[in-house]
Amino acid sequence: PAHNGVVVGSNPAGPTKERRPFDSLPLSQQCAIRCNDRDFIEYMTHHFWNTMIENPTPDDAARLVREHLRIESRAELDDNIAARQKWRELEEQYQAYLTDRMYPEEARR
Repeated sequence: PAHNGVVVGSNPAGPTKERRPFDSLPLSQQCAIRCNDRDFIEYMTHHFWNTMIENPTPDDAARLVREHLRIESRAELDDNIAARQKWRELEEQYQAYLTDRMYPEEARR
């Protein structure tokens, strides 16, 4: 209902979605989230193109992931066993990269 031009009784952000732990999400969803993460985009372009391209996009990261995992679509991560394993390895490498970036001195001891 509107009251003086203001809608009353609705949530402007829409229904609240339940937040699930990242590890509990389907791998295709994990991959989609990563491909929209600035740090992951930087990681993928730097480590797989050996260059820092100007303004890499989520599409660039998604393309690199598909090439690296040898899949046509991220949806394949939900049932392609080989791609699932490679994704888990890639995620592990990415986490190590983040740790090295956050704690460069400690990582070298």
